[in-house]
Amino acid sequence: MAWLRAVLVAFACLLVGGAACSGSAFSTGAPDGGTVTSPITVGTGGAGQGGQGGVAGQAGSTDGGSGCKTCADLRTECGTVPNGCGDTLDCGRCPAGQKCQLGHCTGQVYCGNGQCDSVETCESCPGDCACAGGRCFAGSCCVPQCTGKACGDDGCGGTCSPGCGSGFLCQAGQCVSGPACGDNMCVAASSENCNSCPNDCACPQGDKCTGSVCCHPDCTGKQCGNDGCGGTCGTCATGSLCNNGLCQRQVFCGDLICDPSENCRDCADCACTGGQRCTAAGSCCSPQCAGKSCGNDGCGGQCPPGCPSGSVCGPNFTCSPALVCGNMVCQPGENCGNCIGDCPCVNGNVCFNSACCTRQCAGKTCGDDGCGGVCGTCGTNQACQNGQCVSQTGCGDRTCQPNSNENCGSCPQDCPCQPGQTCRLSAPPSCCAPACNGATCGPDGCGGTCGPPCPSGTTCQGGTCKPVCGDGICAAGENCVTCPSDCGCGTDTCDPTGICCHVPKCGVDWQCGSGTVCGIPVDCGSCTDLSSCVNHSCATCGAGGSAAAAPPPVGGTGGVICPL
Repeated sequence: MAWLRAVLVAFACLLVGGAACSGSAFSTGAPDGGTVTSPITVGTGGAGQGGQGGVAGQAGSTDGGSGCKTCADLRTECGTVPNGCGDTLDCGRCPAGQKCQLGHCTGQVYCGNGQCDSVETCESCPGDCACAGGRCFAGSCCVPQCTGKACGDDGCGGTCSPGCGSGFLCQAGQCVSGPACGDNMCVAASSENCNSCPNDCACPQGDKCTGSVCCHPDCTGKQCGNDGCGGTCGTCATGSLCNNGLCQRQVFCGDLICDPSENCRDCADCACTGGQRCTAAGSCCSPQCAGKSCGNDGCGGQCPPGCPSGSVCGPNFTCSPALVCGNMVCQPGENCGNCIGDCPCVNGNVCFNSACCTRQCAGKTCGDDGCGGVCGTCGTNQACQNGQCVSQTGCGDRTCQPNSNENCGSCPQDCPCQPGQTCRLSAPPSCCAPACNGATCGPDGCGGTCGPPCPSGTTCQGGTCKPVCGDGICAAGENCVTCPSDCGCGTDTCDPTGICCHVPKCGVDWQCGSGTVCGIPVDCGSCTDLSSCVNHSCATCGAGGSAAAAPPPVGGTGGVICPL
């Protein structure tokens, strides 16, 4: 079921693959293409900032938002992946000898990994393919065959012990009388040779008896391998394999050399240096954060320190409070008209035309206050004259006498309003029929309103609460098409339906492959090495592993999945 687990991991990566921000100033592979010994550096951005690179399986942290993912959420134990909130997770690095493939550490084939792989022999890699209870002969492990023998060839380039003394010949593994053996003359006609009579037929110095003939070891031009006489010309260092007498370096993660098939995401040999960070596509990228305290760093992450909870990153890459009516903070774009709870009027002021107004009532007990209201009302049998209440001797006679300053406010018993009317507290007060005519907001024509105040980000327009484009508040009914100034997409793209959409950038979000995202075709080409494009990332299967066809990823071409 390892292939199924790989498919699930790849699909999980797709869920957040489009969330990484676009970037710039990136380089592929190692920064200098050579030996890398410095530690891995990762960004320390805002929401969803990546965890520090280290041992495999370390989970990167997130801001806890419902859309942000952790390494554990994605079942990823190594490499870099987008977290779905505009930042890049660093899930750690694999130990030496293993490479990160689709978020999991997989073993690599190389001489020195402690395993005798199919491409290795006891001759090409004696350290991994050591012969137990035998010796390496002609590239294969050989067990000497000396049972019942006292002398002669052991079948592995050596001789059986104890051998024959002077006056004896070795025949069929047994010592038989041979009076001529020991006379210091090697006589082939007497069946003497270096094996049957080593005293008379000793090999020249430096040569060795192989079978029944003397063999001169030949290591000319060789660093390793068979010397032609059952011996060896030397062994190779860890990470090199003996091939035709020469030590050939093998590519594996952990040799401190960043090879073309490796990148900063899958191998610590290609760690980014000089303040660069590793993108989700495996490229070293220089964050563009000069003069920024938040927002996109150009490498799929966020500029530090980021915005605290309750704040948002504005177009100038600085943090400002999020426009939320009810957070007890009167923010730009809010006023007493659209959010009285956050922007209350104090010191006796009242809200008039969406602004706090100072009532003009000094020395007055009645009359207009200059803020759409009155300074007070007069009692029964009184009328307001020049801001003062004066007695009305005729009030109460059931006759409304306007010439005597009687009205619905000064003498309501003589001047009552008709059903459906209200007494408008104007100067002088008068009966008024509210005229809303289906309006849900705004003045009713009688000093009142046709409904509750409009919510934050909207104003009353034609009797209906509507968003105001340009007030910096992306209110309901506005989007990046109808009001880009309030609902801008930043570095993302606004699609025709009014939804902000992220277009992947080659080398930052995608490493390879093509597709159409937000209606825009994206083509990042193919992998430059022998690896395959898997979910827009270059992946290489370990030796001996077979690749299974993967389902086509959303918006792009398919690839292969390496078994785990």
